[in-house]
Amino acid sequence: NSRLFRKSTDEEGEGAQREVLLMRISQDYSFNRDLSINTLSGETSSFSPITALVRWWARHNLSAELRLRYNHLDHAMDSESFGLHMDHGESGRLSLSYIRARTYGVSQTGTTGPTIASEQLRLAGGFRMLEGKMSVSAAFDWDILRDELQNRRLILGWNTSCGSFGLEYSARDIGTYEDDQVRFLFSLKGSTPF
Repeated sequence: NSRLFRKSTDEEGEGAQREVLLMRISQDYSFNRDLSINTLSGETSSFSPITALVRWWARHNLSAELRLRYNHLDHAMDSESFGLHMDHGESGRLSLSYIRARTYGVSQTGTTGPTIASEQLRLAGGFRMLEGKMSVSAAFDWDILRDELQNRRLILGWNTSCGSFGLEYSARDIGTYEDDQVRFLFSLKGSTPF
């Protein structure tokens, strides 16, 4: 992990420090299961793919993020994502992300190499109103390869001094798989959400 901080300006809070840049390279290890596979040979490894993350805050409420994942068994990148995030506290937040994942193997034409397995645009956001008592958030995933809306999620919430209550609607369409769900959510202060 490498982090770069700077002193905040008066509009962000006098004398406070804020993070400007984060760079992280990580790899996980498991003692009891495989975390990586070579899609051509079937070779597996207890080490995960190597992930590189760079996050930059242009302002205290605006950031950009780049995430790359390298599969050490395939000797190639297997996914990357780029996102822009804006957060204005109570007045709202908005996030737009592009995500692409690859698989490696023999294609239908008989060539060996990378194939794009998925490519998505994700839009998410939310805001609070009525002095923070009511919240609305939504998320949408657009499948670029299939040219269709894949996931939709909408949450309406009500916050009180002793807990919060919500209603969530989610719909998922992935190929022939379709799923619609409605959930009632509640959590009490100081306890685990139900």
